[in-house]
Amino acid sequence: MTGAAGPVPLDQPYHRASPKVAVVRFWRKYATFHGRASRSEYWWWFVIAFVFQGALQAWATGTGGTSTWAGGDDTDLGYIDHQGVVLIVWAAVSFLPTLALQSRRLHDGGFTAWYLLFYLLPVLGWLTLLVMSLLPSRASGERFDTGGERQYPGPA
Repeated sequence: MTGAAGPVPLDQPYHRASPKVAVVRFWRKYATFHGRASRSEYWWWFVIAFVFQGALQAWATGTGGTSTWAGGDDTDLGYIDHQGVVLIVWAAVSFLPTLALQSRRLHDGGFTAWYLLFYLLPVLGWLTLLVMSLLPSRASGERFDTGGERQYPGPA
């Protein structure tokens, strides 16, 4: 993974990342809540995860499986079919790294990761985090870098 100035280390944001690079960096930084993530890193993962989740949901529904988390009929809430298990495993595996990526994206915009608590505010909090994720990189986000120095150039 190289940028305009050579290899971009994992502790620096990768501006203009390709989808492949974004996915690789997402999984390599599984539980890394420090540092920053560029808009391209964040949004490529968001789109890919959204499409993958939709495909899993379509598969689960199309094969006669569950389209809800509980699965089965309404009288037996303990029953979860195989498709429901796959959906739950995907949600469990991707939850922590998605939160870590969101925290790094907030850092890149110059915000603290404590703003992740806005997820607890239905609609208004979610919209606030959406807007924050859309904002460009800010120089104030460099304080979240290891060593506090900008080593690699941002977007031109």
